[in-house]
Amino acid sequence: MLIPILALAILQVPQDRSLAAPPRIERGATASSERLDPETFGPSVVESMDAVLARANGVALPPDPRRRNGASGEWTVPPLGDATSPHSGERYVFNSWGDTRLGVGFRRVVQLQGLWLAKHGSAGATAPSVQVVGYRDGVEVGRTEPSRGLTEQPLWWALDLPEVDRVVFLAEAATHGVGWFAIDDLTFSVEEHGGHRTLVADFEDLAHGESLTGSGYFDLDWEVGSGELDAKAHPSAPVPNPGPAAPSLVSQSTIMAPPAIERSPSAFVQPPGQGMGIEGPRLGDTGILSVPDTNGAAGPDHYVAAPNGHLSIYSKTSGQRLLDVAQTTFFASGGILGDPRIAYDSNEDRFVLIASDWDSRVYLAYSMTEDPTGAWFKTSFPVTQGADAGAFPDYPTLGLDENGIYTALFMAPGGMSIFAIDKQPLLAASPSLGTVTAWRSLPIKGAIQPCVTFGSSNGPYLVSRSSSQSLRIRQVTGPLTAPTLVEKEGLVSVPAFSDAPDVPQLGSGIRLSTSTDRPMNAVYRSGSLWTAHCIDVAGRAGLRWYQIDPDAPSVIQLGTVAHPLRSFFMPSIAVNAAEEVALGFTASSPSEYASVYTTGRKPSYPAGVTAEPVLVHAGEGPYTLLDQQGVSRWGDYSVTGVDPIDDCTFWTIQQYALSPNQWGLWIQALSY
Repeated sequence: MLIPILALAILQVPQDRSLAAPPRIERGATASSERLDPETFGPSVVESMDAVLARANGVALPPDPRRRNGASGEWTVPPLGDATSPHSGERYVFNSWGDTRLGVGFRRVVQLQGLWLAKHGSAGATAPSVQVVGYRDGVEVGRTEPSRGLTEQPLWWALDLPEVDRVVFLAEAATHGVGWFAIDDLTFSVEEHGGHRTLVADFEDLAHGESLTGSGYFDLDWEVGSGELDAKAHPSAPVPNPGPAAPSLVSQSTIMAPPAIERSPSAFVQPPGQGMGIEGPRLGDTGILSVPDTNGAAGPDHYVAAPNGHLSIYSKTSGQRLLDVAQTTFFASGGILGDPRIAYDSNEDRFVLIASDWDSRVYLAYSMTEDPTGAWFKTSFPVTQGADAGAFPDYPTLGLDENGIYTALFMAPGGMSIFAIDKQPLLAASPSLGTVTAWRSLPIKGAIQPCVTFGSSNGPYLVSRSSSQSLRIRQVTGPLTAPTLVEKEGLVSVPAFSDAPDVPQLGSGIRLSTSTDRPMNAVYRSGSLWTAHCIDVAGRAGLRWYQIDPDAPSVIQLGTVAHPLRSFFMPSIAVNAAEEVALGFTASSPSEYASVYTTGRKPSYPAGVTAEPVLVHAGEGPYTLLDQQGVSRWGDYSVTGVDPIDDCTFWTIQQYALSPNQWGLWIQALSY
């Protein structure tokens, strides 16, 4: 059983200088910049979609790096931001893929005193119990009683296994033959010079996301797992390719009424109406990865959906899918691409698409016209240079204005970096990638969202989480051949918020991940910055949206979207020319599968008020595909945008649960 220890010596945790916060940048200050060497760009090409399709016929797609692909479990440090159960410091290790049998060899005889044990993974994925078996010279010499009731708060587990040279952790399966757990401060003693010396492996000198298996860390043998792994619990489970889905329309008559909730303070508050609905990509489509990272953009005649690893183009009028292709084929990258972002540049009537290779480069594509089925300019640029050397680009964001294209990345495991791309050379008859400027080593805040800017501005704004009670506003100013990142806009004080808990769903004890409280997207128009994120509202996932004056800086208005039974998460926000607002998001509850919902407001409504959320497309089954960390990921973001034809119609793309154990994307037109 788990016994709290009252007299354990205080552990001296080494200071982690690799994640030390950069010097504070005062309001009005500028960050130092770095221009990327054009010799490192590319190669660049302009090619038709016919060339892409011809290439697709003979291309073998790389495996999804987020799937198990038959791998056994390993001892792994959680990636930055995903650690939930450290006892000391910021790091611990867990059994990746929920492997129920993992060993540790000591290379000498030791007395294993104990460790701090905690849960890991989503609710329903944590091992109900863990047992440790001790060996010496290959023979079992001791076995603990199973520990039960693992919690997020680590508890001391006194193992008291004397004279062992190897131990094996046996986890009880929570689901489909797998179960996750976490350990920290592994404590054992060795005989030295006639006495005993106590050693503590606290894992603080390891990198986030690092695997210990085969590393020899702490002069120990961290073994490969040998437990039974059921493929049904993991994204590597075979999923039939359903092929292109027939276009499907949704009318008001098919919309199910949600359970009664607290009424809006004004009877005339109504959500946007629903127009064309299109069945978008789904798990199993060409090249698609297990976590969709839901996003898309509407052009004059087409809607382009670009979830992780995939690209689909639809007719806006018929809903017919005109093209589906893997992103690695589209870019001819030769390797996996992920975390894509796409937007429509209404200033130039072009689509822009970016993706990370999760290694060293960001890929960029810019359509030559408003027709995404035609030719595109494609290139790439390196991001792992200077202060980011040795890091890899994760979670790129995307913004644009009349002068440039902007992205910010988490350069794992270090800090955040912002990149500004001068758009003018992309518009030449023979396009090329122009000046790319980087600002590196910014504080880690989950995501920095550059705005999709409508109309003219003095430079694009960027928004990020600063603390649990503030948002940070930045601005890029000056010509993009020599731009400046200005911190002068400073912090915007907001009501306190925190990460939302994972959400329950009908038909499964596994909860869906809400990601974090980072802003999901950002829009700037008519002097206001708009953004939204998921937060904890009375112990349940809810949404908060903001209208911000970035020059003051201050909040003009904000609103919270919550429900006493239902959880709302993965929001995105859009604002049209009439200053009407639409939000698209996912909703789920113990009595409802993960479904697509929307809400919104008109400028005449009382400040901070949105309509009651309405169902757009109902989920069809539970979703329980667990990743390496035992988390049922629900993508990392969604997108809601505005139709460039009338600048009033909204288009949102959102994820919903399919049966059996799949997900699909739903594309919905909305308007007042």
